[in-house]
Amino acid sequence: MNATDGLLLATTDTAKELKTGIHMHVAEIAYENQFVTETQKVDHGTVIHLEKIQFLHDNLLAAHTVWVNPAEGWCQSISLPCCCNENAWIFTYKRCLMLASVSLGTDGAPSNNRMSRVDEMYLASLINKGREVHTNGTTDPTALPAETVLKLNGDFKL
Repeated sequence: MNATDGLLLATTDTAKELKTGIHMHVAEIAYENQFVTETQKVDHGTVIHLEKIQFLHDNLLAAHTVWVNPAEGWCQSISLPCCCNENAWIFTYKRCLMLASVSLGTDGAPSNNRMSRVDEMYLASLINKGREVHTNGTTDPTALPAETVLKLNGDFKL
């Protein structure tokens, strides 16, 4: 919401030219989506607008994507303490894989009180298994197996 479309597209062009990625906070706060919806005349907010201007590419790392709708994406632990957004409970790992590349990471301690990748692995597994119980009324240990959680951490070593 703080950059013009021209700047965003120039950033995309430069990143392609340099063969690098783009890191950007996207849909981090509810007001951002409200602002983008009103000023850019889109249905929901930032993610929809970025798609409309063809900014979304596989080199974009969208951080803190908390305020998204079910068609847009998922963010795990940052959404829990920061805003109690009901959308934090909508997305499962299986749905995420259909939408985008998924990885786990940590956030700064002021946002979620820790910077432990082990804690993030535990929380990802717990949330997904809990969501299965809520949705299907039964536990599913394969909702997010330990092997998959380790893969989501890339180079993480125990």
